[in-house]
Amino acid sequence: MAPTPKIGEPSKGDPTRTVAEAIIDAVRAGNTHDCAALWAGIWPDTLSRWLTRGANELARMAADNTETPQDSEKPYVDLTLDLAHAAAAAEARMTAQWQAHFPRDWRAIERFMAKRYRKAWGEAPSRVELSGPSGGPVPVAAAVMSLDEAEAMLAQVEARALEAVEP
Repeated sequence: MAPTPKIGEPSKGDPTRTVAEAIIDAVRAGNTHDCAALWAGIWPDTLSRWLTRGANELARMAADNTETPQDSEKPYVDLTLDLAHAAAAAEARMTAQWQAHFPRDWRAIERFMAKRYRKAWGEAPSRVELSGPSGGPVPVAAAVMSLDEAEAMLAQVEARALEAVEP
């Protein structure tokens, strides 16, 4: 099994780019974090750990009121910030592409409005209610076998198994 590439090493998906650059490019194109990680040649869990390191360092920087990450954590902070920017760029681009369909297809704007302005334009969640006789609760019965009953049933199964095996 090959070792996991480091954040600044060439990626498996595009050897001309580092692992971090390949992940950022893939997310900017609209891919999920998991897909981007696999494309770059790392497991999604590895990317998740890198992003956690970046977020933790950003939290430390905020608590210490500093703008400079520790040298060892800088690649993870950069990845975390660049990945957030790439995801926002992908969403903005795709929203503009969706909106380009508005003049020709009323369903595009209806769908956009329902997604973007869910409270005002989205459909109310469906509700299904079950009721028992006369509108009361649904009766639920559970039968629990006693130990004696279970042993008797097991003895019957064993006897049948022996009958099937014996000529």
